[in-house]
Amino acid sequence: MGVVSNQTIVALSSGANRAAIAVVRVSGRLARFAAEAILDKPLVHRRAQRAILRNPATGARIDDCIAILFAGPHSATGEDVLELHVHGSAAVIAAVLALLPALSDEIRLAEPGEFSRRSLYNGKLDLLQVEALGELLAAETDAQLQQAQRQLSGELGAVARRWADELVQARSWIEAELDFSDEGDVDSGAFGRARRATLALRGEVGAVLSGEAHGRRIREGFSVVITGRPNAGKSSLLNALTRRDVAIVSERPGTTRDVIETSVALAGWPVVYVDSAGIQESTDPIEQEGIRRALSRARQADVVVSVFSHDAPELDAADTGSLGTVRVYSKADLGGQPPPGALMVSSRTGQGLEGLELEIIKRLSASGPAEASLVSRERHRRCLVEMRDCLDRSLAAGLPELAAEDLRGASSALSRLVGQTDLDTVLDRLFEGFCIGK
Repeated sequence: MGVVSNQTIVALSSGANRAAIAVVRVSGRLARFAAEAILDKPLVHRRAQRAILRNPATGARIDDCIAILFAGPHSATGEDVLELHVHGSAAVIAAVLALLPALSDEIRLAEPGEFSRRSLYNGKLDLLQVEALGELLAAETDAQLQQAQRQLSGELGAVARRWADELVQARSWIEAELDFSDEGDVDSGAFGRARRATLALRGEVGAVLSGEAHGRRIREGFSVVITGRPNAGKSSLLNALTRRDVAIVSERPGTTRDVIETSVALAGWPVVYVDSAGIQESTDPIEQEGIRRALSRARQADVVVSVFSHDAPELDAADTGSLGTVRVYSKADLGGQPPPGALMVSSRTGQGLEGLELEIIKRLSASGPAEASLVSRERHRRCLVEMRDCLDRSLAAGLPELAAEDLRGASSALSRLVGQTDLDTVLDRLFEGFCIGK
């Protein structure tokens, strides 16, 4: 779907689960026609009105609804948009979604993300805001919500537009000096001004990039890997921390062979707990692979929880996550004395679990504030890294011609960030994860 269709689209925009109210949206040039065909009264722009919804072919009453017409371009998509707030029964929803496409061959059910695509092409959202909308729909924690809201507000797009203007200004200074240096009305210090502007811009890009890793972790979740020897109580601890049975617990050592992940919200922080195979010497190829994966995930973790007990000694050298290792003496209800610095925890009784969670939160807080980052996607990072590298090359260039060329490269990378190039490729990949009504 590389271009916006001229057809009018229809979708259920509220959840598919049973509810008191369901919202059906219609967007396109036939939205007004649809309203006139199925409702018993004319609609006024942006006024919610109670109306009877009928099948025009049979006259059969379908529902008593609230209808709102948003006349384009003053709507979410920039087109005429009709919203029908109907009762949320499956029968009503099915009848409305069947009725609207039957009115005309030019009305059809929407594809995933098609409403947002039209908003983008009609200038209601930029690409960065559309990506943020996807993150808002997927947000499960307060930190994720706040980050998505900041990005949806268009802050990064506004910054990018200012950067684009500054790049144009810096390039114009250099090119004016190159083209008209022999004329008296051109300031010979233009190249110096361009370099100072480039240096300031380089600092801003670097500052935004510095928050990318933290923003990506807020979007994807911080990795907390539970590691230790077999029978140390790792799976029991995972179940206790997540408050559900996600891992098989057995007294038989080596029950966990593969990596088990589960996501939770921990004091507003998105956390992915990872249970892993017990680490020991083994000749079993399956267990060896599980141990290899466990060590790999521990090396990539944000926080490592190293578990040991009276019958499963502490690992000699636990892999330390980027935010450090929390040492946990499990099975505290069975007695024993942990070494200094280790937390005593019992998955059976709940002893020490709150203290362990507080320690994990402390480590996450040390990574940066639980607040919005301007960038949180790998695509953003790649574009900004390329832009930063172009600015670095421009600053290092001895000749104005080379400096100007690298500034053009920075402008190109910035254009890709905001979606002025390669737009359809990015959108097709993005909208695969969108719901139909968005």
